[in-house]
Amino acid sequence: MRISSLHGSLKHVTFIFREGWSILPPLSLFISRFFNDLFLRHALCSVFDSTRWWKSVLSTPGGSCSLVPHCAIDPGVWVNTSSSWGISLVVKEYWSVWCLLLGWDHDDRDISWAKSVALKLAILWLVRNRFSDCNVMVRGDNMGVIGAFNKGHLWNTSCNATIFRMASCLVPFNILLVPVYVASLENRADSVSCSILGPHHLHLGFAFKLPSELSPFLPHV
Repeated sequence: MRISSLHGSLKHVTFIFREGWSILPPLSLFISRFFNDLFLRHALCSVFDSTRWWKSVLSTPGGSCSLVPHCAIDPGVWVNTSSSWGISLVVKEYWSVWCLLLGWDHDDRDISWAKSVALKLAILWLVRNRFSDCNVMVRGDNMGVIGAFNKGHLWNTSCNATIFRMASCLVPFNILLVPVYVASLENRADSVSCSILGPHHLHLGFAFKLPSELSPFLPHV
């Protein structure tokens, strides 16, 4: 398939996968630089990132465009990351935390990657609790990751991979994530990510398949 045909097909597909609008610009710009069929151009990394995003999303079974109106929901979800200890998720008065293991920051996995994983954990909680056909507010204090999620990509390869997986989780359930920035001092998940934990009986007792760099923290009862 010629890239112009692929681009046209993906524009139609964005009716279903609306998050894809932010992923099309690299392809659009690449196509605009061809003046005829014999013109040669080198594809930038952003073009490959865009196509990988689409491959990830289109490989997810069950994608559809629901006509059910979205309702705005604020379930009280907060996320935060501390590079010295772990990743926290707070839902109302309940909390959970995952420890970052020694050597987690290998290759290009930096604090931005860890913060993107925090957002992914919030999404997994939403999916597990059967949220669907809604706009869901999630609060955090990292503008870089929030901006990357809204754009659909980041310069960091590992972060991009996490963003791709987020979209793959959200699309089948017709969920639109609304990340909201809050200052660190106002973030209810901040202290938990720094090992200041909540009451044991309010621990969120659920398990996800995690990256090998994380270990779930299980409080002693």
